[in-house]
Amino acid sequence: MATISKVFTLLTSTGAYTAGDAVGSLLTLDNIVTKNGGGGRIESVTLYDSAAQAIAATLWFFDAPITPTADNAAFAPVDIDMRKCVGTVPITSYATTAPTNNQVGTARAVGLCFACQGNSQTLYAQLQTNGAPTYDTSGVKLIIALIQD
Repeated sequence: MATISKVFTLLTSTGAYTAGDAVGSLLTLDNIVTKNGGGGRIESVTLYDSAAQAIAATLWFFDAPITPTADNAAFAPVDIDMRKCVGTVPITSYATTAPTNNQVGTARAVGLCFACQGNSQTLYAQLQTNGAPTYDTSGVKLIIALIQD
């Protein structure tokens, strides 16, 4: 078993989001496992927010591509895409000692098990805000840590 991390910088709009909106675009976690149909366990998700919004968010994971929701639009996957969902990770708390111009929230000990589809080594994810933040352009970074089976 190996522990790996994937880092993504999300391209975000500078306008206000509404609770339930997608933040950034669909993320592709290429070669996240060592063999087709392999699996693993998501251990943590860290959200870095340079606009210091500290708004709760949910990261949705899928085992196949979905029709992506555009940034700052209501996240509403269709039924066929929801069948590809392997789980969600809520990011609800932020460091209380963070500097005033940045915020970092981490979901730890997640333990979300997943398996990629039989002919794939890829997982997909999309971030959804649970509040109404106003982010800086490229001011949101996600770090996803997982253990490969």
